[in-house]
Amino acid sequence: MKKGAYSLAQTLIPVCILICVISILVAKCVKFGNEQSYISQLKIAYRYLTESYITTSNIYGNPTFWHFKSDAPKENGYAILLALSEGMQDMRVFMEEDRKHYEHSGLDGKVPSVFTSDRIKKNYSQAIVGENMHLYVTGLSPRCDIIYGNSIPLQNVCGQIIVDLNGINKPNVFGKDTYLFYITSSGIVPAGLQDDFTNSFEDGCNLINSQGYGCTAWVLMNQNLDYLECSNLSWDKTRCK
Repeated sequence: MKKGAYSLAQTLIPVCILICVISILVAKCVKFGNEQSYISQLKIAYRYLTESYITTSNIYGNPTFWHFKSDAPKENGYAILLALSEGMQDMRVFMEEDRKHYEHSGLDGKVPSVFTSDRIKKNYSQAIVGENMHLYVTGLSPRCDIIYGNSIPLQNVCGQIIVDLNGINKPNVFGKDTYLFYITSSGIVPAGLQDDFTNSFEDGCNLINSQGYGCTAWVLMNQNLDYLECSNLSWDKTRCK
């Protein structure tokens, strides 16, 4: 009996170890799959927005001609969406009574003060692209003269477009399934470029104390979400390993 019991224990130990290893590998595969899906969807969103911007600009000119109003960010966001819908046929702009407001958290786990449910209702117009992709748009300057960085596009910002890749589905976190773009007088610009001093990658895309606004350009250019794993990344060091 003792010998049999000992043999059974010897058999169970490696089986348990194997199960643990498989569980870890499965979790890593699921995580990797989710991240690759976010990257792919973000690239599609960027392409859609850019193509729509070009189509709309060919019809109306740059955003200074898109019927903005002074000091009316939500109404200006609605004007942007209506204009962009010229080049994005599967976009459905929300009417006021249909709008729903979903809070999103930052990478630090906190809800950004500018993106609470009340702020969304007050300052953002919304649309759905396809089945799940949500757009939150606010128009900040009819003259497109807001300065967010050193490049020409970042010195001519008109408003912001927040893209939630999978709509109401979780995690609803900036830097994971939610990303920030700028609409400028010369095109759609991802937040977090190297010359973006408003939402830089270094300050705007880390787990410790950032809201995740500065992750968009990183994901598009480096095609990874390694900032979720390590905090020592930079434009000179683009992977954790």
